[in-house]
Amino acid sequence: PKPEYDTAGATVKIVYSGATQGWIPQLDKGTEFETPQTYNVQYMVVAGGAGGGAGSTTFGGGGGAGGMRLVATKSFSVSCGSSYPIVVGGGGTGGSGTAPAGTGTGCPGIASSFSTITSAGGGGGGADATSTPNSPGKAGGSGGGGGYQSGTGGAGNTPPTPCTQGNAGGTGEGAPIPAKAGGGGGGHSCVGANGSGGVGGNGGDGTVDGIRGTPFAPVAYAGGGGAGFYCPGSAGTGGAGGGGSGGGPGPVCSTAGTTNSGGGGGGGGGGGDANAASGGPGIVIIRRLTACSTSTSGTYTTCGSDSIHTFTGDGTFVA
Repeated sequence: PKPEYDTAGATVKIVYSGATQGWIPQLDKGTEFETPQTYNVQYMVVAGGAGGGAGSTTFGGGGGAGGMRLVATKSFSVSCGSSYPIVVGGGGTGGSGTAPAGTGTGCPGIASSFSTITSAGGGGGGADATSTPNSPGKAGGSGGGGGYQSGTGGAGNTPPTPCTQGNAGGTGEGAPIPAKAGGGGGGHSCVGANGSGGVGGNGGDGTVDGIRGTPFAPVAYAGGGGAGFYCPGSAGTGGAGGGGSGGGPGPVCSTAGTTNSGGGGGGGGGGGDANAASGGPGIVIIRRLTACSTSTSGTYTTCGSDSIHTFTGDGTFVA
């Protein structure tokens, strides 16, 4: 289609970007009141991962990964020259091992957003439940793992969105036995594993995505945190995509979710470092055709005919 301007004497620079988008104005000094031109972008929005649940005399669940929403093609419409707020959610703090049993649930992750797209923070891992059986993980983008004594895993994809954000956490080990463990936090691709036989549940794996393109290798995001344990047994490992590992005797210290991965924090263990670890902050990435705009907002890179805008903190995407 041909562009139409009704302002005489305007200075206009336009670029033809193909049959889908048509002519896109790059410099327009006199057509401020024209209908804005639109084009489509690809996005990935990852929220902050949650903290793991505390141990005390027993064992906490892993933190749920931050919700992850993405599209594989340029299908989200933006207006050229318009500004879109970016929020990158932080990770939730892990539960404290000094808290009374059953009260050291991990803090939830913080939501991330781009324009109308919002991903929910991960759900906190359930605390140990020596005196309070069934300490559940919390719901979130991905759910937190349940604490020892049959704590159920929190639900994923909460609140629900048109596309799945993540999965549920695993269930903590059941009735009191010598070997005890919590459930793993959920990840974007997989549910968290249940605690069993003193082995903390592994965090659910996240999803590998290559939105940044060459020269960057595809990266996994939104892995769940591993759960804590008590001897004899072993800690749950973090899910691929930045999930932290659980803690236990030794001491085996729980580890935090990887920065800007949205990974959940590891759950605390018993008889060692009972403190749970924090979740990892999220990230927002937007990919577009370079010909559609001259914007360099965020951390700006190019890949072939595309431009990529990466945000590891709050900012503004100028279309």
